[in-house]
Amino acid sequence: MDMTPLFDEDGSGEVKDINDVQVLSDHSKYVVKAAFSSCGRWLATASYDHTVCMYSTDGGNFSFYQLRKQTSFRGSAETLCWHPEKAVLVVAVRGDHMLHVFSCGDDGIAKEEELNLNALGDNYVSFTALDIAFDPSGRLLSVATDKDRVILLNATSGKQLANLYGCSNDEYSQPRHCWHPSGRYMYCTSQDKCVVVWEVARQREVARLVGFTGMLRDVSYNSDLQVLVTATMDGVVKFWEHRPDAVAGD
Repeated sequence: MDMTPLFDEDGSGEVKDINDVQVLSDHSKYVVKAAFSSCGRWLATASYDHTVCMYSTDGGNFSFYQLRKQTSFRGSAETLCWHPEKAVLVVAVRGDHMLHVFSCGDDGIAKEEELNLNALGDNYVSFTALDIAFDPSGRLLSVATDKDRVILLNATSGKQLANLYGCSNDEYSQPRHCWHPSGRYMYCTSQDKCVVVWEVARQREVARLVGFTGMLRDVSYNSDLQVLVTATMDGVVKFWEHRPDAVAGD
């Protein structure tokens, strides 16, 4: 909460010595999101100071990141995500109907395009993108909003493909969502203390994960362990096995 992202070299999550971590102090307000690119070379952070910082390593030194670009927006940078295979960053900003796409490489950082979140292509702002994610193929973008829905977009054209309903998330929520590695299912946190599971192609809800005593803070799928991991504000982490053959209707 002190506006400084930090990380440890050994991945233990424990800060034993200040020499083991790097502290990035380029934001002036709360950092709401930090994410590494798939190759690990790039790191991006989003903050309520209306900026996104993009860092990169020098060569193979993954223990030290340097600031390459700090981009300002009209509103608070609410969330961001990286393409699963390329150093392409997508940023969502509060009070903005556009997603902002950046390409990062050896020649620098360039803003590629903007994707309109409105199906009609207008500039009216009726909702906020609170969490965004690429599907495993990198062809789709999912956008969790503050209006009880997740929007599916073509990641190249920005064309709106579908809306998934079932979550209860308003303007005070912080929804988090992720994809199953197969691209078939999506999981999203809900304010009513559950995780909604959709079968994406059929646009239907197939399950709800319940039994949480605290508000959900995050959800992530671990491909190595083949488990869904949930974290709640009361300090509880749960591991869920997703068996598609057990989903009703399959």
